[in-house]
Amino acid sequence: MAGYADFSDLGKLLKTYQYVFEKARYHYELYENYTLDEQHELEVLWLQIGAPPKEAVVQYHPYELLGLIAGLSSFIEACLRKLACAAN
Repeated sequence: MAGYADFSDLGKLLKTYQYVFEKARYHYELYENYTLDEQHELEVLWLQIGAPPKEAVVQYHPYELLGLIAGLSSFIEACLRKLACAAN
């Protein structure tokens, strides 16, 4: 998958993923204090302002997530190789 990934503010990106993991895994958790009518009003308002991604309650940043996963996988594999070599 090709695309643009922005890692210029990694702290902000990680906070976004933390929010998604803790608060937005399930729709009912994210909007538990809203009635269905209020949820619909929020949706309509967001669409009326052009549905800008930066104004979305939940943002995923898929390219950045794939990049972080690839980087962490490489890092962990290198650490495991070092441990295996040290054990021999």
